[in-house]
Amino acid sequence: MRNINFENQQINRLPKLGIITSIEELSTHDFIYIKNKIKSGDEINFVEDASRFWDKQAIAVYFKGYKLGYLSSGIRSMLKRAFLNKSYSRGIIQFNAKTKAICFNEVDLFIEIH
Repeated sequence: MRNINFENQQINRLPKLGIITSIEELSTHDFIYIKNKIKSGDEINFVEDASRFWDKQAIAVYFKGYKLGYLSSGIRSMLKRAFLNKSYSRGIIQFNAKTKAICFNEVDLFIEIH
């Protein structure tokens, strides 16, 4: 019979979940006014926006008080589950250097969920 020593084993922690996505409706909100002030690595905030009567589950993306747009429904549902589980989450702007032609295509959003 073999004895297993559990005392010296480290607790396995789940890795961070990272999601790279885009921001919807980027061209219809404040992004065009502040696009030159945003840099890669800037943090953004998520705010549940119930003012949209056609989409009561909407989550808006804000940067220093400016509304950039909204999360897509698939990403939104994952983030809402993280909110319910009281997981820490943060969003970070990333600029995609490959698409310089149209400024709205170069913005990616990296979401960390702990």
